[in-house]
Amino acid sequence: MQKLITQDKVSAVIAPIASSSVIAGAQVNMDNKVLAISPTASNPKVTVDPNTGKVRDYLFRAAFIDPFQGSVMANFATKTLNGNKAALYIDNSSDYVKGLGQFFKETFIKNGGTIVAEEAYLAKDTDFKATLTKLKAANPDVVFIIIHGGIGEDGTIQKILEKNKIKFIGSGSKASALGIDKSKFKKLMINSSLPVPKGIEINKNKKTDLEKIKKLGNKWVVKPVSQGSSVGVSLVDDFSKINEAMELAFKFDDRILIEEFVSGIEVSCGLLGNENPVALPVIEICPKNIFFDYEAKYKFGKCEEIVPARLSKEITKKIQNYSLKVFKLINCRGMARVDFIINENKPVILEINTIPGMTPNSLLPKEAKSIGINYSQLLDKIIELALK
Repeated sequence: MQKLITQDKVSAVIAPIASSSVIAGAQVNMDNKVLAISPTASNPKVTVDPNTGKVRDYLFRAAFIDPFQGSVMANFATKTLNGNKAALYIDNSSDYVKGLGQFFKETFIKNGGTIVAEEAYLAKDTDFKATLTKLKAANPDVVFIIIHGGIGEDGTIQKILEKNKIKFIGSGSKASALGIDKSKFKKLMINSSLPVPKGIEINKNKKTDLEKIKKLGNKWVVKPVSQGSSVGVSLVDDFSKINEAMELAFKFDDRILIEEFVSGIEVSCGLLGNENPVALPVIEICPKNIFFDYEAKYKFGKCEEIVPARLSKEITKKIQNYSLKVFKLINCRGMARVDFIINENKPVILEINTIPGMTPNSLLPKEAKSIGINYSQLLDKIIELALK
């Protein structure tokens, strides 16, 4: 930040997405009177100095603050579900999750509820037996999983909760594991006669047949099999750089997927429900980069989203029908999002997200908002579906 101000002479910046990073540089912005806006920083300390209680005049955010999000969940738990006991299971490696949990706790207690258990873990952990045994003993009504990717999305947490007969939001362990494994998901789509890009799986410990890759086309997308948010993904238009892209993907997984690059319009369709899901309006994604990468997903101004998408009724209906089929095929529950490329008026399925991004600026909440379901109502609906 100091370099941007002193050397580049900027007068405004797009601040980091994490609250802790914004807070760390807040005083620099204030001292130099440089405006900063964060697309997703949600801690109230971003815009209010915790020591003085004064508003930071040069710090802004474009997301709901933790007290709002946490209180919405707590109010729903106590006032709508008439719940009076809650257990908190927090990812201590995430400032966002810790903040959300803290404000849920404050509002829940204020409403007359009791926190019967508080347990924490780190994203790198693999053994959850001790903490989840304590949670089970506390007998909570439902676990609200707000972990994107990794153990929160690959079925690990879900399987343990199922084994302990603890209700939770979102899909079960089998659907979660299948949804995050891009290779297995692709095979299921092919076997179900649903359109997907051509591709091959490559194992880190096996010899690679480069000729098979060449036959996929003249542009390739290289990605780890089990990662989200486009982490480790590369677009390659020069075959001499394919090994470099593979090395990057192998940093995140021992199995990678190489697919033909399909050009076209990027869209996504969110779904809500259990046995009888409902498809939300299709949202069109217009990234400033050539594809919807990590930066476009999480940095303000890197992407424009249009809902409903500028598509014909026929194509829109086809996308929604495909999404419903995918949701049911892998037996999703609660919510999910299916991503597509429309090439020559034909939708091609890219992947499913069993725990889609759930910030107010994420795709599924925007789709819901377009038909009158605000953020708090959406969270209410997701919890309600988990309890059925």
